[in-house]
Amino acid sequence: MTLLSHAKNRVVPRGAQECEVRFGPLRGVRLNLDLSRQSQIWLGLYERETYQWLERFSRGIHTGIDIGANEGLYTSFFLVKTSAQRVWSFDGDPTCQSIIAGNLALNGVYNPGRWTFVGKCVGSDRDANTCALDSIREALELPCLVKMDVDGAELDVLRSGPEVLRSTGVRWLIETHSPDLESACLRLLTEFGYQTKVVPNAWWRRFIPETRTAHNRWLVAYRDLRDIC
Repeated sequence: MTLLSHAKNRVVPRGAQECEVRFGPLRGVRLNLDLSRQSQIWLGLYERETYQWLERFSRGIHTGIDIGANEGLYTSFFLVKTSAQRVWSFDGDPTCQSIIAGNLALNGVYNPGRWTFVGKCVGSDRDANTCALDSIREALELPCLVKMDVDGAELDVLRSGPEVLRSTGVRWLIETHSPDLESACLRLLTEFGYQTKVVPNAWWRRFIPETRTAHNRWLVAYRDLRDIC
């Protein structure tokens, strides 16, 4: 534990409470946060490295897809801050649905007609707990932004969505969890005609770290930046 984290834990109360994000793309969004472990979300520092891409890729989207939604940070962003008329949240833990719904209600955007929660993992397995990304292809309204954070299953998610990958107007923000997976995802996206870029951790993470695996950064993929507002 860093000295900064130790000091924070001495003064910040534990337990979820309603908070308003102070900075970044989610500024003004209200979330139930436990500041003893989620203060970076509150301060707008969580995944700060991706913000320029998140803001750029989300302009003018009609659909937002949050794969590995967890507590719905990006789902809330899509529904509060973008023009998306349809938002999908996927998570293998069905209990996330009520947590996300609570956060959406805080912002007055809980709307089952606009938001769909799927309590399954996304991937190529054929079982009751998994669905392919292509299962929603016909429902997509483009342009679309796909955010993915699946703790090592990112390549399998991509392989389950060849029709989505072939679609024009799909933009990707993917968190990667190993060098091999990152390289494999980059190769696959390139094969489907995407331009790609790795987003590294900021230099200041050595002082304000996030609790992550040894290799944890992001990649973005797009067809042509000129098509993005």
